[in-house]
Amino acid sequence: MDWLCGPELQFWITNETFHADQPDLPECFQLSVLSWLPCIFLWAASPFYLFYLKKNNKGYIMMSILNRVKTVFGLLLWIVCWTDLFYAFHQIRQGHGQVPIYFITPLVLGMTMLLATFLIQYERLHGVQSSGVLFIFWFLSVVCAIVPFRSKILKASNQSEVPDKLRFITFYFYFGLLVFELILCCFNEKPPLYCDVVTDPNPCPETTAGFLSTVTFWWFTSLAIKGYKMPLEAKDLWSLNQRDSSKVMVPRLLKEWDKEQAKARSEAIQSSQATYAKPPPSTTNHTAGGPTENSPEEVEVLLSNQKAAPHQPSFLHALIKAFGPYFLIGSAFKLLQDVITFVNPQLLRMLISFTKQEKAPYWWGYALAILMFLTALLQTLILHRHFQYCFITGMNVRTALIGAIYRKALVITNAAKRSSTVGEIVNLMSVDAQRFMDLTTFLNMLWSAPLQIMLALYFLWQNLGPSVLAGVAVMVMLIPLNAFIAMKTRAYQVEQMQYKDERIKLMNEILNGIKVLKLYAWENSFKDRVLAIRQKELNVLRKTAYLGALSTMAWTSAPFLVALTSFAVFVTVDEKNILDAEKAFVSLSLFNILRFPLNMLPQVISGLVQASVSLKRIQSFLSHDELDPNSVDRKNSSTEFSVSVVNGKFTWGKEDPPVLHNMNVMVPQGSLLAVVGHVGCGKSSLISALLGDMEKLEGEVSVRGSVAYVPQQAWIQNATLRNNILFGKSYDERKYHRVLDACALTPDLEVLPGGDMTEIGEKVQTAHCLVRNSLLRFSQLSVEFAAHFSYFDLFLIYFNLHQSNRSDKRTHFVTQGINLSGGQRQRVSLARALYSDADVYLLDDPLSAVDAHVAKHIFDNLIGPEGALKGKTRILVTHGISFLPQVDNIVVMVEGGVSEMGSYQELLKQNGAFAEFLRNYALDDTVEEDEAIEDLLEDEEFFPDDVLSNHHTDMVDNEPVINEARKSFMRQISVMSSEGENFRCRSVKRHGCSQRKHSVSQEKMKPPEVQKLIQAETAETGRVKSKVYLEYAKAVGPLLSVIIILLYGCQSAASIGANIWLSQWTNDASGNGTQVDVPMRVGVYAALGITQGVLVMISSFTLAIGNIGAAKKLHFNLLANKLHTPQSFFDTTPIGRIINRFSKDIYVIDEALPSTVLMFLGTFFVSLSTLIVIISSTPIFAVAIVPLAIIYVFVQRFYVATSRQLKRLESVSRSPIYSHFSETITGSSVIRAYSRDTAFVLMSDVKVDENQKSYYPGIVSNRWLGVRIEFIGNCIVLFAALFAVTGKESLNPGLVGLSVSYALQVTMSLNWMVRMTSDLENNIVAVERVKEYSETKTEAPWEVEDKKPPPEWPMTGNVQFQNYSVRYREGLDLVLRNITLNVKGGEKIGIVGRTGAGKSSMTLCLFRLLEAAAGEITIDDVKIAEIGLHDLRSKLTIIPQVYYLHIYCDSSIVNS
Repeated sequence: MDWLCGPELQFWITNETFHADQPDLPECFQLSVLSWLPCIFLWAASPFYLFYLKKNNKGYIMMSILNRVKTVFGLLLWIVCWTDLFYAFHQIRQGHGQVPIYFITPLVLGMTMLLATFLIQYERLHGVQSSGVLFIFWFLSVVCAIVPFRSKILKASNQSEVPDKLRFITFYFYFGLLVFELILCCFNEKPPLYCDVVTDPNPCPETTAGFLSTVTFWWFTSLAIKGYKMPLEAKDLWSLNQRDSSKVMVPRLLKEWDKEQAKARSEAIQSSQATYAKPPPSTTNHTAGGPTENSPEEVEVLLSNQKAAPHQPSFLHALIKAFGPYFLIGSAFKLLQDVITFVNPQLLRMLISFTKQEKAPYWWGYALAILMFLTALLQTLILHRHFQYCFITGMNVRTALIGAIYRKALVITNAAKRSSTVGEIVNLMSVDAQRFMDLTTFLNMLWSAPLQIMLALYFLWQNLGPSVLAGVAVMVMLIPLNAFIAMKTRAYQVEQMQYKDERIKLMNEILNGIKVLKLYAWENSFKDRVLAIRQKELNVLRKTAYLGALSTMAWTSAPFLVALTSFAVFVTVDEKNILDAEKAFVSLSLFNILRFPLNMLPQVISGLVQASVSLKRIQSFLSHDELDPNSVDRKNSSTEFSVSVVNGKFTWGKEDPPVLHNMNVMVPQGSLLAVVGHVGCGKSSLISALLGDMEKLEGEVSVRGSVAYVPQQAWIQNATLRNNILFGKSYDERKYHRVLDACALTPDLEVLPGGDMTEIGEKVQTAHCLVRNSLLRFSQLSVEFAAHFSYFDLFLIYFNLHQSNRSDKRTHFVTQGINLSGGQRQRVSLARALYSDADVYLLDDPLSAVDAHVAKHIFDNLIGPEGALKGKTRILVTHGISFLPQVDNIVVMVEGGVSEMGSYQELLKQNGAFAEFLRNYALDDTVEEDEAIEDLLEDEEFFPDDVLSNHHTDMVDNEPVINEARKSFMRQISVMSSEGENFRCRSVKRHGCSQRKHSVSQEKMKPPEVQKLIQAETAETGRVKSKVYLEYAKAVGPLLSVIIILLYGCQSAASIGANIWLSQWTNDASGNGTQVDVPMRVGVYAALGITQGVLVMISSFTLAIGNIGAAKKLHFNLLANKLHTPQSFFDTTPIGRIINRFSKDIYVIDEALPSTVLMFLGTFFVSLSTLIVIISSTPIFAVAIVPLAIIYVFVQRFYVATSRQLKRLESVSRSPIYSHFSETITGSSVIRAYSRDTAFVLMSDVKVDENQKSYYPGIVSNRWLGVRIEFIGNCIVLFAALFAVTGKESLNPGLVGLSVSYALQVTMSLNWMVRMTSDLENNIVAVERVKEYSETKTEAPWEVEDKKPPPEWPMTGNVQFQNYSVRYREGLDLVLRNITLNVKGGEKIGIVGRTGAGKSSMTLCLFRLLEAAAGEITIDDVKIAEIGLHDLRSKLTIIPQVYYLHIYCDSSIVNS
């Protein structure tokens, strides 16, 4: 370097640098390397950074004071640097020689400062609020300037006069400006003009966070504090970043997928052209010229060739192109982190070497300690930046996949739907998309793991030589063991899931039929069945737990076994091999690094295999054929027909035979066309063809204008009734009420608890306290009691004769909404169609689901010639022959074709298929009606006079409505009419069977009382109470709990003992340079290590036994309590809520909680061991523990509180995605018909974004925690190393190696301990929930020993009610008041009364499902309130209103 600095300024002087107590770097080194290093970085990064800024222009930032100051300081730095340059020229002119370095360095620095100033302004113009590139540049510049800063002060203090005053002054100006620039760079600029941050009410602070805040995730702290202070709610969450939204992600993936599909099609065309151009040699009869009869053979060749080698588009390529570039940034961070991982073992080697050298200057040790800290800190920041990129990529992949699958599901053909059921498609969104998200987190391990393994082996070879192969061999041998354990565990899990499914299915049936179980006293029999299945489940669980214990032992003992074999081989193969501290502890740290990739690689490969299966499934689904949007011509205005089908031929799938053929239908504008025919003749298929839902093989289909569609099975959204009707249209009150009247929905609104704002849908929690209308009959008792009790057959007949002059005295209890009857749903569907105000109405048999009088009302007021739709084109599929005379035209379909078409009279005259259709349907109706009337008249004496007299009068005087009246009346008296279509209209007089009118007082027409029968489930918030942990410990067993903790303590002690023995072993070499008692050293080390492994296995076994015992006990208590719980509990609690305790919560107690407890205890004792070892080595370390522990507890509290609530919010927001998706698939035809595709896609995207809005902070919370906890771990490394340096005189190398190697491992343990604490809190809640339902109030005892009735009781069957009163639950009104009744044995009693009069209640009282509020019931002089419930119920029998036949298939239960 003489040409650069000259002979006087040396580039490197070793004695001044390494071997001095006050080291200093030569001036040439300072002026060249230290000055140029930041400049090289900025010039190298600038081209890429400028390209990035050009591609990601975020807007324009107004010039601020901060920006002006930074720019001015940049210009001042340029002036200061070039002042030195001009000073060098001045010195030459003065005759003083100057070496080249004095020209080059100021020139380079000045140019770099100009570049930095230019970047400051360029960033402002492109909307950058905080610059990472410039921060790193200023930071490097300040760090590199610290050395000359110190050096110049030292020189000035050693000399009487400063030699080069100008350069001395300019340097300190330069240094001061650098520091100011670094400080200013930490502050943010204002957001760019017109950006989302300005308009968003709750923007994510990440977008405006500075570089330091972004790197350390400091911007998340505000949410962590808020979550600590109070439970987070959805409104507290930030908006999703625009870059992660469905709006951006889904089109990005679909764009690449479209390219792949286009590429595959073009390849297929090219290959087909090549095939066509080269026909087989056998076809020699071609003539020159046009097509010949041989051309079909050529086509055949082409088709067969295409089938042989189909060109499939690659969905993997689309994913890589869409998300690969962003993911690669994370991969770059991972590469950097992998390299840095191996720096600390080398620094540890140097630190141990330093402690051996007595004359080494102390600054070496301090420098190494600081370097270890900085390396670990840099590794932490880089690792979590890598994870952030990977997790966001996974999140984006999931968003894009869900969006792509949803969009595809709306347009796939019916043939494709057959191959992909609703459940399978939902699984694509939930399971398969989730697999991709999980895989992206560790996908980099595919290349990172082999890299880490190779680097570790390289450094181990350097350390131990070939002996390391023995350790590697042990690792490789453990892989098959782990694979075997994993395989067996998976098999056991499958078996366990089968038992679990069987148990949950049985529990579901028990809870659905709990009333019947109680009435028949079958609780014990079913309890035994459940417990038998549960025992099988626990047996499998026990086997799995034992395998898990074996796996834990293998995982824990692996590093020790590897170290033992490596060290044993090393010291035995050659006497010259000395195991000193340097070799031992550096090797241990490398083995610990090696453990992670070796265990992760098989898991990643397994995840990759699963993801490849998911990839094929998703690719297959996205490659399905789509409906042709052009199959129906919507813009044809050349004809007067509103709907026309010309020579139409349609099929449901290209491979299927045609369903409709030779279709020719013309529907004039504004006419009403009825489509009739026998079942399966193709009526609904014709409607589907007009909607474009079928494959058109031939012909033309034209539908002019917008379409409204009413399917045969009404499709209802899980939304309010009003929103179901509006279906995206704006609300017009007058129009809306006209629609309700036309569709006969106005009376229903009076019944619905929230009117038209009531939530309706497929599966909305509901509880109607309605007395259902059905037959309730006592069956004969068993044979031995027949002689005594044969006459006691209590017969209850219920009428539903609601008169229009009174309001129903029934109370509706609704929680979240209500399930509508079939007829109500169909009328909502009709209302939706009417409100849409479309041009063409396609009505697929909408009147079949409603009562005859309602059907007539709808036809007259809506569909018919005088209805609300007059003037609109209507195509009505119907079986109702009474409406056919009023339609304009009729199409008669037979076997997929049009048989006849014309008006009603024309078709009758033809006496063809239509006349036959009328005869068949009329005959069926007549037979049914005659039978019904005969039954009615036979039982005439049962009915009130006014009812029958009015009915008969109407039959004579009002002949046109006789059919309707017959049907309606028969429905009224039907003993099984509990699922009636509109219970408010169930009055005979209301149906037009009587002309008598009654004035209705307005006071009586009050809306039904709305009460909360089913209360919202209470959810605990905040921290879990300590008594819950104690409850679980009690379930495990207090003594067993203590033993488990002692065992974990013993295994940690064995581990510490083994490592202390190793440190003593390594000290032998430092004492005399030779190995002493090698067999004894190896033997004791092996014994301690094996003891640790055995203790690990025993403690894992013991923990498994305790956990299974607790799970068994908690489940038994829950089951026993629920079978003893009174019926009122099941009336007020949704079954789903109880099932949740038996499924999800028991699963958590069975599987999730034990593994969490295992991990928590493991990480806790590892962390404790580390602190014990470091404190015992360097007691002064105890001083540093206190502040670190305080920080740790604070971080843990903030994280646990926030992450717990974020998980809950994410879980809550995930369900709507799948329920909306299932709903959409079911109603895809309706959505397409109303052209609501785009709106529903948007709704799905919003729901996905809402879910990701809570998932994203969950990701960041883990990164936020990781950075802070690992910082505490890095501080432990720093203090352990610093105190090792300060105690160098008293510490031996073995203890230093032990202390620092333990410290290097503690980071991961501390991190996992916080995560496990959080998981433990989340999972222990299951114990709390199960405990809550295990302690609910129980009913009376099943048997009372001193009050048991005689075995032959009841002898005669005398039943007496004495002033009996009862209420359903405490706090409610009495439902029976002072009933006194005496029924003699053998009498047949009929109980009649209006709905809600208390008929069923009397029966329930006999079985004590309701307990008396006053009075008593006696049967054969035995007071039923005094005997046990089973003694009572087993002697009575009943035919319940709702009978769950499917659960009573076990004859042993029935006989019991």
